[in-house]
Amino acid sequence: MQQVTSKIETLNKQMCLNLLSRNKNNRKLNRNKVEEYKRDIAAGKWEVNGETIGIDINGNVVNGQHRLVAAAECGVDLITVVVRGLNPDVVHTIDTGKKRTFADRLFMNDIPNSTAVAATLKTLANLAFGQIKIKTLTHSEMAKLLDLHPGIIDSAAATAKIFPKMATYIGAGHYIIKYLGYPQSRADDLLYVWKSGQQSYNYDAMVFVREYLIKHQNNELRVSIDFRRRLFNTGLEKFIQMHPMQNARLNGRGLSISGWTERELGLNA
Repeated sequence: MQQVTSKIETLNKQMCLNLLSRNKNNRKLNRNKVEEYKRDIAAGKWEVNGETIGIDINGNVVNGQHRLVAAAECGVDLITVVVRGLNPDVVHTIDTGKKRTFADRLFMNDIPNSTAVAATLKTLANLAFGQIKIKTLTHSEMAKLLDLHPGIIDSAAATAKIFPKMATYIGAGHYIIKYLGYPQSRADDLLYVWKSGQQSYNYDAMVFVREYLIKHQNNELRVSIDFRRRLFNTGLEKFIQMHPMQNARLNGRGLSISGWTERELGLNA
């Protein structure tokens, strides 16, 4: 009968590389996941949580290659539970369960509307990054965002059941308007427009965006997810400044709002 051992070990760069040299039958490496882990490890946010580096009876890595690569590339010691002596066949049973999401984490911490809050936080960050596509954040980065911007909880709650496909953007916009120093009434105008479809000023940009999306809601070729995000972003920029919007020409800058950048987001602070 094989002997399986488990203990907490400190793996330096060379030890990680040595283990990775026996990483012969693992899944394809996901560079985005490695970069996420590197950010957490470098920031000192990596914790011993019971997840293991798995080594089979032949000395091959069956679990943990992304963590090992991240630690080796960072050059930072990885303190982790290492399980040795596993049957090689267990590789097919690893990571087959439900992954715990940040929304699950919020729910476990009794944060109301946890799913909406987590999704709205991602949108808030995406607007600051100025990217068309969502940038993946680690749980520790998401937690830091919530610590820096707790008001997003109220904004996410305020947008519940308002235009579901755009709810996270409406919630993020509601928060950003307040964060940038505009009156609460202006932020609430955003909610009013999306609820009622009524203008808050002549040629209201958010009314235009709302009606455009309703008109073309069944045309995914014309209104893709990326287009919908950029259209909302362009409209929000004009709405904040109370500028008219009468066509769907986009600003060409991807996702970004004047005054709302990574500096204001504070993620890298």
